[in-house]
Amino acid sequence: MTLEQRLACALPVLLANAALVGATGNAECVGLPVVLALGAIARFPRMQASAANELLLAVGAVWLGVVLTPGATDLGALGLHRSHVWSFPFAFALLLVAGARLHLDGAWGGLRATLALGLPVLLVAGGTSHQGATFPLLVVAYLLASAQALHGLDPAWPAWRHVGSRHRRATLCILLLACGIGSGLAAAIPPLWSKALRWALMTGSAARAASGFHEGPMELGALEGMLQNDEIVLRVYGERTDHLRGAVYTRYAGGVWSPEVRRRTMRVHSGALPEAPVTHIRIADEGLTRFFLPLHAAEVSFEPPVAVVDATGVLASDERKAAEQVSFNTAPRTHFTVAPPEPRDVKLPPAIADELRAIAASWTAGAATPEERVAAISARLERDYRYALHFERDGGRDDVLDFLLRVRAGHCEYFASAAALLSRAAGVPARIVTGFRVHEWNPVGSYFVVRKRHAHAWVEVALAEGWVTVDPSPLESFEPSASARMSLIAGFADFLRARYLALESHEVFLLLVLVLAASELRRRLREGRRRSARASAEGPPVWILVLFRWLARRGLVRRRGESLEQFARRSEAQSPTGAALVGRYAALRYGGHGDAAALAREAQTLARERPSQPV
Repeated sequence: MTLEQRLACALPVLLANAALVGATGNAECVGLPVVLALGAIARFPRMQASAANELLLAVGAVWLGVVLTPGATDLGALGLHRSHVWSFPFAFALLLVAGARLHLDGAWGGLRATLALGLPVLLVAGGTSHQGATFPLLVVAYLLASAQALHGLDPAWPAWRHVGSRHRRATLCILLLACGIGSGLAAAIPPLWSKALRWALMTGSAARAASGFHEGPMELGALEGMLQNDEIVLRVYGERTDHLRGAVYTRYAGGVWSPEVRRRTMRVHSGALPEAPVTHIRIADEGLTRFFLPLHAAEVSFEPPVAVVDATGVLASDERKAAEQVSFNTAPRTHFTVAPPEPRDVKLPPAIADELRAIAASWTAGAATPEERVAAISARLERDYRYALHFERDGGRDDVLDFLLRVRAGHCEYFASAAALLSRAAGVPARIVTGFRVHEWNPVGSYFVVRKRHAHAWVEVALAEGWVTVDPSPLESFEPSASARMSLIAGFADFLRARYLALESHEVFLLLVLVLAASELRRRLREGRRRSARASAEGPPVWILVLFRWLARRGLVRRRGESLEQFARRSEAQSPTGAALVGRYAALRYGGHGDAAALAREAQTLARERPSQPV
């Protein structure tokens, strides 16, 4: 490939890079694609393309796109919408792949695929308000440079000087039309792309809001989708824990639980790592902003290190950032204490208060203390009601009353709602809590795995010793601990996944480099073995056998086990020309160096010489 062709191939990548620089106003984060493109012009060593190399290239580019591009805070400082938090790493990754593909021989899709990677980059770059009149020019220049690069590598296309005047005029008209269309698209990209990003962001936010752990009200049945979802959300290490709290609800009306109307929150900072025994929780779901803690978590350390806590003791990351990890030990709380019960914790919905009091009086007859009344309600629910994910409700009756009096089947939300309202009807302050149970053990990594289907609802009641966790759901609502073990294969896979996510950025980069180098070394070794195998399988050509016979007539016979190089050195004194031909044949056979046709002609010419003639 000539210097002109290499420059033509690299120019579109440089133009797409310039468009992204214009979008961010920051050239530092997109300098690596320039280095790759300039390296292709300077004829840096090229790598043979393979499926493994291209896959590793794509993975490494995505990783670098996430690590090297500005974060949410930096993008906001640049005046960009928060939706670009994911689109700019995506565009940067595509630029890296395009630049790296310039160094591959025989990459999938060839130059056309490389140039196609620049189109999404232009879409992302055009979706910002930073672009001015230069952006349409960059789009047009990218299209023209791409056409020129494809033209330069296609031998079927004639050179411009060999094209007739009529074809030149037609080509110029087509180029002007393409420039007009490109300019129009460039002008339309920013508003259309911004709308698409905002729609995607709103869709993702709506999906996350359905997780069951948010600030708004919770309708009975909100956890049903999660209870059939196997996605891992938490990994729990160290001391055993359970009933991890995510949200607390105090008001009930018409099948909907709501939190406190005005949640009193306080900004808090992470403390030092608690003393043993400690439980560590790593949050695998990036959509979660809550630090899931049990009721009696005492000393707490969390990341990010700034959070907010409300009067119910629920801890959430500040500014709705994704929660990453939390560590704690259990004891009576000294920090983030839970407020004592208030009048709302015994309030019943007026429409069903009388029926609830009648049921509570019947179930707790003979119970003298609050503890006994709560125990009687829980025992009755566990004995006479069954756990079910799917059942039919009566739309004309309150959901909890329909569960208590007619259906007598439901999942944890219904059991917890019934227990909370009946406890209140019996005079015991109570509220409903949603969160996660912890009972699936990974024997490979020695930690617990919490999935979305482990989402659960239970009750907290105020007794003499303070707030106490009560779980009225039947035992079959979750797997018994004895059987909740991951298989060895699944456990090992999740262990590797957890370890990979825990690696630091430089460790991931080093790992990718090592794997890429190992893949290239393996390819070269296999290619060398194939070349040797081919040479052994094909056998010597006829002309070398003719040469050997000619040398034998002069008394030079190759000994058993003697290499070609040794035979050539031994023959050099009597037949320098024959020895030279044997040496050149060895270089051709085992190293691939030399011209086989020329060697054959010279050997046949030598074989026609009479043995008496000195050669």
